[in-house]
Amino acid sequence: MLASKDPYIESAYQQLQIISQNQEKRLEYEAREKAVRDHLQYMREAEERGLEQGRIEGRMEGRMEGRIEGRIEGIQAIILDNLEEGISKDRILIKLQKRFDLTEKQAAQYYQQFSHKGI
Repeated sequence: MLASKDPYIESAYQQLQIISQNQEKRLEYEAREKAVRDHLQYMREAEERGLEQGRIEGRMEGRMEGRIEGRIEGIQAIILDNLEEGISKDRILIKLQKRFDLTEKQAAQYYQQFSHKGI
Protein backbone atom coordinates (compact mmCIF):
# COMPACT_ATOMS: atom_id res chain seq x y z
CA MET A 1 0.00 0.00 0.00
CA LEU A 2 1.27 3.48 -0.90
CA ALA A 3 0.42 4.92 2.53
CA SER A 4 2.95 2.67 4.27
CA LYS A 5 5.77 3.89 2.00
CA ASP A 6 5.31 7.64 2.45
CA PRO A 7 5.07 9.01 6.00
CA TYR A 8 3.05 12.05 4.89
CA ILE A 9 0.48 9.95 3.07
CA GLU A 10 0.35 7.55 6.01
CA SER A 11 -0.30 10.44 8.42
CA ALA A 12 -3.03 11.82 6.18
CA TYR A 13 -4.57 8.36 5.87
CA GLN A 14 -4.64 7.98 9.67
CA GLN A 15 -6.25 11.39 10.06
CA LEU A 16 -8.88 10.47 7.48
CA GLN A 17 -9.68 7.29 9.39
CA ILE A 18 -10.12 9.26 12.61
CA ILE A 19 -12.32 11.86 10.97
CA SER A 20 -14.52 9.23 9.38
CA GLN A 21 -15.24 7.65 12.77
CA ASN A 22 -18.14 8.72 14.93
CA GLN A 23 -18.89 12.37 15.60
CA GLU A 24 -17.58 12.32 19.19
CA LYS A 25 -14.15 11.05 18.11
CA ARG A 26 -14.04 13.55 15.27
CA LEU A 27 -14.82 16.42 17.65
CA GLU A 28 -12.08 15.26 20.04
CA TYR A 29 -9.61 15.05 17.16
CA GLU A 30 -10.55 18.52 15.90
CA ALA A 31 -10.23 19.97 19.41
CA ARG A 32 -6.72 18.49 19.77
CA GLU A 33 -5.71 19.79 16.36
CA LYS A 34 -7.04 23.25 17.21
CA ALA A 35 -5.14 23.23 20.51
CA VAL A 36 -1.92 22.33 18.68
CA ARG A 37 -2.45 25.08 16.07
CA ASP A 38 -3.30 27.62 18.78
CA HIS A 39 -0.17 26.69 20.74
CA LEU A 40 2.04 26.99 17.65
CA GLN A 41 0.53 30.38 16.83
CA TYR A 42 1.03 31.57 20.40
CA MET A 43 4.67 30.46 20.28
CA ARG A 44 5.24 32.26 16.95
CA GLU A 45 3.72 35.46 18.32
CA ALA A 46 5.78 35.21 21.51
CA GLU A 47 8.94 34.74 19.45
CA GLU A 48 8.08 37.75 17.29
CA ARG A 49 7.43 39.88 20.38
CA GLY A 50 10.74 38.75 21.86
CA LEU A 51 12.63 39.56 18.68
CA GLU A 52 11.05 43.01 18.45
CA GLN A 53 11.83 43.73 22.10
CA GLY A 54 15.42 42.63 21.48
CA ARG A 55 15.67 44.98 18.49
CA ILE A 56 14.36 47.89 20.55
CA GLU A 57 16.75 47.18 23.41
CA GLY A 58 19.65 46.82 20.97
CA ARG A 59 18.90 50.18 19.37
CA MET A 60 18.60 51.86 22.76
CA GLU A 61 21.82 50.27 23.98
CA GLY A 62 23.63 51.39 20.84
CA ARG A 63 22.42 54.94 21.30
CA MET A 64 23.52 55.01 24.93
CA GLU A 65 26.95 53.64 24.04
CA GLY A 66 27.28 56.27 21.33
CA ARG A 67 26.34 59.05 23.71
CA ILE A 68 28.81 57.83 26.32
CA GLU A 69 31.58 57.58 23.73
CA GLY A 70 30.78 61.08 22.45
CA ARG A 71 30.78 62.48 25.96
CA ILE A 72 34.17 60.92 26.73
CA GLU A 73 35.61 62.18 23.44
CA GLY A 74 34.32 65.67 24.28
CA ILE A 75 35.93 65.56 27.71
CA GLN A 76 39.20 64.42 26.20
CA ALA A 77 39.08 67.17 23.57
CA ILE A 78 38.50 69.89 26.16
CA ILE A 79 41.38 68.63 28.29
CA LEU A 80 43.82 68.40 25.39
CA ASP A 81 42.76 71.71 23.80
CA ASN A 82 43.04 73.57 27.09
CA LEU A 83 46.44 72.02 27.79
CA GLU A 84 47.62 73.19 24.37
CA GLU A 85 46.43 76.69 25.24
CA GLY A 86 48.37 76.58 28.50
CA ILE A 87 45.25 76.64 30.70
CA SER A 88 45.90 75.53 34.28
CA LYS A 89 44.78 72.19 35.63
CA ASP A 90 42.43 73.88 38.12
CA ARG A 91 40.72 75.90 35.38
CA ILE A 92 40.35 72.80 33.18
CA LEU A 93 38.78 70.89 36.06
CA ILE A 94 36.29 73.70 36.63
CA LYS A 95 35.36 73.70 32.92
CA LEU A 96 34.85 69.93 32.97
CA GLN A 97 32.63 70.12 36.03
CA LYS A 98 30.56 72.90 34.50
CA ARG A 99 30.21 71.60 30.94
CA PHE A 100 29.74 67.92 31.73
CA ASP A 101 28.08 68.14 35.13
CA LEU A 102 30.91 66.23 36.78
CA THR A 103 31.96 66.07 40.39
CA GLU A 104 35.39 67.37 41.31
CA LYS A 105 36.60 63.78 41.70
CA GLN A 106 35.24 62.69 38.29
CA ALA A 107 36.81 65.70 36.57
CA ALA A 108 40.16 64.91 38.22
CA GLN A 109 39.97 61.28 37.09
CA TYR A 110 39.32 62.31 33.50
CA TYR A 111 42.11 64.88 33.67
CA GLN A 112 44.53 62.25 34.95
CA GLN A 113 43.43 59.80 32.26
CA PHE A 114 43.74 62.16 29.30
CA SER A 115 46.29 64.84 30.26
CA HIS A 116 49.30 62.66 29.53
CA LYS A 117 48.12 62.20 25.93
CA GLY A 118 48.67 65.89 25.22
CA ILE A 119 52.22 65.89 26.47
